[in-house]
Amino acid sequence: MNFYVILGIVFLIVFIPIPLHLKVNYSENKLHFFLYGKKVALKRRVTKKVQHSVKSTDYIGKFKHYFVFFRHTLDNLTHSHLKPKLYLNYKLNIGFEDALETAIVFGVLNEFPPMLYSYLHKLFVVKNYEFSLTPDFNDVTIDLDVNSILKISIANTIYIVIIILFHLLKDTQTKNSKFHLIRRNNYGKSSN
Repeated sequence: MNFYVILGIVFLIVFIPIPLHLKVNYSENKLHFFLYGKKVALKRRVTKKVQHSVKSTDYIGKFKHYFVFFRHTLDNLTHSHLKPKLYLNYKLNIGFEDALETAIVFGVLNEFPPMLYSYLHKLFVVKNYEFSLTPDFNDVTIDLDVNSILKISIANTIYIVIIILFHLLKDTQTKNSKFHLIRRNNYGKSSN
């Protein structure tokens, strides 16, 4: 009997999603983060200035590699039913000194929500997505309020980690096979 109780508890922990309540507020040039309604203090890190010697300038190649890896991982996650659920609501109040600038920025920012939704839909099952943009033609202001609930279970996390590891393994095998092919071509093939 105790075995079934323990098995039931493990099942609940692994498969029942845990909601994460996140809130971001940007107002009067101050950024605030809230987790479950409690403010999270952000400490600034003091960094030392260190001179780095740049040996490789192939940043474009590295960027392409990571972009392709990220795109393949996203493609596999897009068609999955085990993605975490996301509820997102954000409000933006924006205004500049000139009403023309405010109107132009308002028009440009209204193109942003559909693009964001399409990217979020690849990573999450978007249950609720609300966007509110309010222009303020009389005052200089930028107020952003983002409320989100992310429902994720341990099974979702394990599934996503397995997909990422699978792609890393596949990518590593591809790199190794390319390396051996280049090495064989440079040094010649062995004679029959």
